[in-house]
Amino acid sequence: MKQLLAAAILPSRLSTTLGAVAIAAMALHISAEVLSRLVWGQSLFGTIEIISYYYMVAASFLPLASAQLQGQMITTDVFAKIVPARIRPVTDFLGRLVSLATCGMLIWAGWVQALAKTHVNEAISGLGAPVLVWPSRWMLVIGLAALFLAQLVQLPRGVASDEDTPPGAGARG
Repeated sequence: MKQLLAAAILPSRLSTTLGAVAIAAMALHISAEVLSRLVWGQSLFGTIEIISYYYMVAASFLPLASAQLQGQMITTDVFAKIVPARIRPVTDFLGRLVSLATCGMLIWAGWVQALAKTHVNEAISGLGAPVLVWPSRWMLVIGLAALFLAQLVQLPRGVASDEDTPPGAGARG
């Protein structure tokens, strides 16, 4: 099981790093946009489009696996408070199974959409010239695939334990 957890941690760290790089790039891009407007009185080409279709998608979806492995995802424990303690592992497992199935369906739908948009070379117009946006569709698929792997690793477990947490990430609290 530790090998499976290690296999989930690597994509999690990679995708989280890419999400952090996207946030840093977005900050630099916005700063350059402000500077361009102040100095030359013009916006940079496609700033809003690139921020909306690339940076925000990367920042939103790529770190999901890391949040899952660290126990930072939103959880609902309505049933956990009303079912007997001996039934909780079953309801926890069923909840994880539903989450895994939902993530799988989202990956499939995202894959179909990304493939279709890649084939038509999807672009939007930004200041008179097209900005390719089809690559950003794949960021959703990559982020959700990493999340799926993290959920799959945690499926047989109860709530995330220190053993499930990547080194240096801290315990779930």
